[in-house]
Amino acid sequence: MKVKVKAFASLGDILGAESNIELNENTTMKDLLEMLCINHPILDDALFNPQRSLREEVTIFVKERNFDPSKLKGFVLEEGDEVALFPPFSGG
Repeated sequence: MKVKVKAFASLGDILGAESNIELNENTTMKDLLEMLCINHPILDDALFNPQRSLREEVTIFVKERNFDPSKLKGFVLEEGDEVALFPPFSGG
């Protein structure tokens, strides 16, 4: 199955702005993020804390809806999903 990954700001600098990624059926969000980190090792520190939890300051949207990080391991992606990754927001 294919999902689209969009990455913004510093995460886009690492991953590229947009990619279509081929995944196996029953791939979870955690699986996807781990795979991205294997392919782009610098991404690991940007997404995960030392306990391997998603950093609180990272925001993920799936199908244009805010993703609940507590569901990282149990959320199974579906064909055609669009995942958007945002680094910490700053400004004022």
